[in-house]
Amino acid sequence: MSRPAILAFASPGLRRVLGSAGFLTVALLAGTGAAQAQEDGSFNLVNQSNRVIERLYASPVDTNQWGENRLARGATIANGANFAVRMPADGGCRTDLRIGFAGGVTEERRDIDTCVDRDVVIGTPARTGRGGDGDSGGSSGGAGGSVGGGSGGGAGGSSGGAGGSITGANPRSGGGAEQGDPSFVIVNQAASPINELYASPTSDDNWGQDRLGQNIVRARGRQNIRLPRGECQYDLRVVWQDGRSEERRDVNLCDTRELTVR
Repeated sequence: MSRPAILAFASPGLRRVLGSAGFLTVALLAGTGAAQAQEDGSFNLVNQSNRVIERLYASPVDTNQWGENRLARGATIANGANFAVRMPADGGCRTDLRIGFAGGVTEERRDIDTCVDRDVVIGTPARTGRGGDGDSGGSSGGAGGSVGGGSGGGAGGSSGGAGGSITGANPRSGGGAEQGDPSFVIVNQAASPINELYASPTSDDNWGQDRLGQNIVRARGRQNIRLPRGECQYDLRVVWQDGRSEERRDVNLCDTRELTVR
């Protein structure tokens, strides 16, 4: 039942409190929310990953199943090609993607507002796969210790392995500035260790060096990632030992003390 229908049966007491104008306003706002929830999140997928996409799954965030492969049997999306993805008319705007590339690499992007981002761009050649041309810098600590980083680039859309997600927690007081301390703690709640972690300013074109160096972040473990003071907006890429990967783009690390991956 929609919210307007529920409000139509509001008690006489509520009607007296709101008045006719107030009651109408509430009903209209509720109707707007219901309409947004039913908005069509269809979008256009643009493959700029420098790889061929062989499998594509797209589903509303509130569903628990990926559903069927959106590509017809034997069909692929070549690098530079576009593909129209038709979502349920009442599925809403928030969409999860799972993408299978030629060669077996699988990535996910979570909670994309496809009513805003009608063109969803998958990767760029410089940001796909392992680190690019970024300068190596910083020192790596021992297992479980802190990892120093030089200035490297990163960006972050939400993409990753099966069931993977990156979430921020415990915002720092006084965050939100353009310049600050982007260092953070990575918390691995996945069952697989993290083998690689890339973090670079969103303004850079390359992932830069693996911030873990020779270390890993064990399953259910955590580790400090030290980044140089300066830019706050970073892109992140996490690669697990089981082959899964996930990206988060344009994260304000100065506002985030911890990033949890699952």
